[in-house]
Amino acid sequence: MHNGRLSYWPVMDGASEAIADGQSVQITVTRAADGTVRGYVDGNVHSSSRTPTAAPGREPVACSAFSRTTRADASAGTVARLRIYDVALTDAQVKALDRLPPLGPTLVMARTGNNVTVAWPTNFTGYRLRSAPSLAPPIAWTTISNVSVSGAVFQATVGVTNNSRFFQLVNP
Repeated sequence: MHNGRLSYWPVMDGASEAIADGQSVQITVTRAADGTVRGYVDGNVHSSSRTPTAAPGREPVACSAFSRTTRADASAGTVARLRIYDVALTDAQVKALDRLPPLGPTLVMARTGNNVTVAWPTNFTGYRLRSAPSLAPPIAWTTISNVSVSGAVFQATVGVTNNSRFFQLVNP
């Protein structure tokens, strides 16, 4: 998100209407074989663009949800679900996705200062939380061991810097 709009680096900025601060949204991003990238917010097309041709093994598009590069472009919303597809989907298919129940636990993240707290419901047992600084192969996943229970959620607080950090839950 940049100024409340779904954006893709380096090729496009989102639709003219901004997503309101405090709004929780579901984001779906699709990329067709011809390079057309479409961004959906809550099942509705929010933006569309054609990406430049990439060198083999390097994709030019990065999706950053609710990122903050300066105080001026902060987005104070939350992403309830983020789906990224390397295939074109019809508008009807994307709308249908937003009606599906989750197949597994939903991660909830909250940043406070230089920490991010990652949480998921305790009725999803057996999952391990992992983190990586990059999604470039080979991905260096590290298991986060300081997971605790707080009420009805598992949670872990992880220190972060201005660099990217990626999280996943795995169930052996």
